[in-house]
Amino acid sequence: MLNRALSLLIGLFVVSAVACGGGGSSGGALSGGSTADPKAFAQQYYTTIFSALAGSKGGSDIAALYTQACRDDVKVADITRGIEDQRSQTPKIKGAKIDNVDFGDKFKSTKDGNKITASVPPSKDSRIHVDGKWMNARDYLVSIELQDKDSVDNDPTDMDLELVDGKLFASDCSELQSFTKAATPPTSTPRAGTPTRVPTTSGTPTRSGTSTPTSGSTSGSLSSADANAFAKTYFITLVGALGGTKSAQDFIALFSPDCQKQVKVADVTSGLGKLQGVFPKLKGTKIDDVDFNNKVTSKKDGNGYIITVPGTKDFKVKVGGQTLNAHDWALSTGLETASEGSNTEDTDVTVINGKVYLSDCSILTDLTQ
Repeated sequence: MLNRALSLLIGLFVVSAVACGGGGSSGGALSGGSTADPKAFAQQYYTTIFSALAGSKGGSDIAALYTQACRDDVKVADITRGIEDQRSQTPKIKGAKIDNVDFGDKFKSTKDGNKITASVPPSKDSRIHVDGKWMNARDYLVSIELQDKDSVDNDPTDMDLELVDGKLFASDCSELQSFTKAATPPTSTPRAGTPTRVPTTSGTPTRSGTSTPTSGSTSGSLSSADANAFAKTYFITLVGALGGTKSAQDFIALFSPDCQKQVKVADVTSGLGKLQGVFPKLKGTKIDDVDFNNKVTSKKDGNGYIITVPGTKDFKVKVGGQTLNAHDWALSTGLETASEGSNTEDTDVTVINGKVYLSDCSILTDLTQ
């Protein structure tokens, strides 16, 4: 069910440079929700895209530029994979500090109701601010091999924008979808989707780990009851973190001590804050209970375990005193699309001193990028 949420957590930061490659041939939107000025939005958009390629911005930053309708049709994890793929093809931009672009007096825009078309000049007529100095945008793009030196770009690029509650967002959803790269077939590593990689936190926001195993469990073993309890706690904690009713420390406590050592609470707090902006309908949400209908399973995998959770269409959540089908609830909050919710999801866990923890540290570390 948490296709959208986990996608963000796992892949968290994405954006395909394709929109910028080709010098101004962008399709895109800007960091939506931050300005009502078309030119400022376009500047922010390109700055965000380039920064994502350089490694200082991520998928959630890109997703936030687009309307809610566009965000509902993509997974942040897929955007992250797309930008990572593009980064591997354009290594010369890695680490660059790109904090502004200048379109000069050739930027134009037209408005029709709440719809705006922004006309962005080609790269040869624009400037970009890189590592403290201004450069001709075309010259810079050619130098980092994002634009071919023999290419011709005399025409401006149009961007479709939409004004929502006084703030601009990119509205061409196909552009956001073009940033994505689908996941490879699932392996033993957890996938974004239903409450994957679910742990049983002990309630204490420290390294106390997931909830205390049920009686009869021994250190290193995982009973069916423990697996179910862990999946439930993980789901409740993740949704709470996205809704602001659980803290970053609560989320960190789900992971093994080795994973916890790799992050700072402040960085995880910042990452969760960005995700909260992508899922505004979750604000204040507190999951009271989860009923997986006895469909949670687990199996030994090397030194750990794989917990398999049913698709959201096959379990229920209790929210605000109401018991709802998890998929229907996820649709209403933007966590899933109508086509999701049928597939089971796997989560990698480990048992240390009788307590269950998430063992895939990348879910946690990616959140801090």
